[in-house]
Amino acid sequence: MDFARHSDCHRTTIVYFLNHGKWDEKILETAIRQSVTEIIYEESKRSKKPILCIVDDTIFSKTAPSSKVRHPIDSAYFHYSHLKGKSDYGHQAISVLLSCNGITLHYAVKMYDKSISKIDMACEIAQELPSAPNISYLLCDSWYVCGKLMDAFIKKGFYTIGALKTNRILYPEGIKESVRVLAERLMEKQCTSS
Repeated sequence: MDFARHSDCHRTTIVYFLNHGKWDEKILETAIRQSVTEIIYEESKRSKKPILCIVDDTIFSKTAPSSKVRHPIDSAYFHYSHLKGKSDYGHQAISVLLSCNGITLHYAVKMYDKSISKIDMACEIAQELPSAPNISYLLCDSWYVCGKLMDAFIKKGFYTIGALKTNRILYPEGIKESVRVLAERLMEKQCTSS
């Protein structure tokens, strides 16, 4: 990517640019996302392979007590950490990767601040994506497997592959009755064979 197109200041190094440059973060973010989608979608068209959209979140824990940090941590909250099995103080971010045929690129990182749900944030990302050129897949953990997100991604040609919690039951339309009838038949067979 040519950073000079997005800033009127001369840059001698990327590090200097990122630390001291005057640039519009939204313009740069949009340019990066366009570049990533062009590369991944072109690879999918060329190879006829599916695009994998990977959505997950993580917590960036605050590791030092407030009395010892030079810069206070803004917009930090308590988030439940599945790794630690307890609440953890820090920033939580949702990360999205796009992958096709061995090429994996980072598409977006969105900070979670509890003003909008993680599901809604992921739905917004789905709406930004162009329609997939081939059958493609959303890969996610059980937190993101819900009808709202699955619907948002299927509109763009992405089927969902994810873990289901044991307390969630999702039935495609018309299947619930078929499953009930099948279960009744199995119970009848079991009762007659006993």
